[in-house]
Amino acid sequence: MDNKSFQCCICYEIFKDPVECNFCHNNFCKSHIPQLTECPLCRKVLNYKENVWLNRELKNINFCKCSICNFEGDNTKFLLHLMEKHKIELIKKFNSLINEQEKNDNNNNQSNNISTIKFDYGEYTGEVKNGVPEGRGKLIYTGNYEGDRYEGDFKNGEPNGKGIYYHSNGNKYEGDFKNDKAQGKGIFYNKNGNRYEGDFIEDSKEGKGIFYFANGDRMMGDYHNDRPIGNHVILHSNGTISTKNF
Repeated sequence: MDNKSFQCCICYEIFKDPVECNFCHNNFCKSHIPQLTECPLCRKVLNYKENVWLNRELKNINFCKCSICNFEGDNTKFLLHLMEKHKIELIKKFNSLINEQEKNDNNNNQSNNISTIKFDYGEYTGEVKNGVPEGRGKLIYTGNYEGDRYEGDFKNGEPNGKGIYYHSNGNKYEGDFKNDKAQGKGIFYNKNGNRYEGDFIEDSKEGKGIFYFANGDRMMGDYHNDRPIGNHVILHSNGTISTKNF
């Protein structure tokens, strides 16, 4: 079935809410009815009904009309038409959209006060308020912490909120920060494959936590001053369970 089977006899466009003349059974768009007193084809007094079948078929077959030329077709043919006939126009439109997006990004950066600030201990890039880091940003450390970096939330010029601290030696902490310290819930990843998930206070493991060994074992218990204390339960990768007291 070609496009003409779905074409209104008045506007020659694809049907919109098609109706059928009860006399000659030709179809046209319902929107034309207010301007008609008789059927445009058989010229009899207008007497019509909604064409339910045709309307259902239109929903099953999605036709598209090219805004550059007069081509009409279903989705597959329409996309092929665009690629074959309007490749240059599509590239220009794509480049225009990219340029517009870059312009919007720059405007957003300006509205969010994105700035770069240099300190004696590193360089910060991100949102600022009253001249200090506030919001989302990244801090690359120098000096004693050369190679370390923090990415996440800042408040009052310091890491506060959610963030990730990357150590230059390959270790990483991800979780809660307060006043430039790991504090709250977090995960410390060791470069050797071990990791700790649990409570932190001022950069130290403090409270409840689980230590995951690189070999698949897990150890659960309490921590104080960055060390395990008391009785810990160890779930071994082979399915056995043991305990260890610290």
